Amino acid sequence: MKRLLDIILLTIFSIHFLGNVLINIIGVPLAAYHSYEAWQEAEIINDSLKGQKKITKTERKSEHKKADTIQSIKNTHETKKQNHNH
Repeated sequence: MKRLLDIILLTIFSIHFLGNVLINIIGVPLAAYHSYEAWQEAEIINDSLKGQKKITKTERKSEHKKADTIQSIKNTHETKKQNHNH
């Protein structure tokens, strides 16, 4: 009977550990890491101290997309020009 009680208590403790404690052990450092990434990307402190606007990763990606679109339009225009001349 004592052995059965030990097994039941061990099972309950294991479920509690996996359901609550383990989540906090993994979740809290992940949340801290994501907060750090958001802070680093925003660079609010550096922008206000230096008086300069820094480009975030999102803005940089947007600029690259614009440049790619402009280059694509130029290439299309050149191709049409060459086809028209032939």
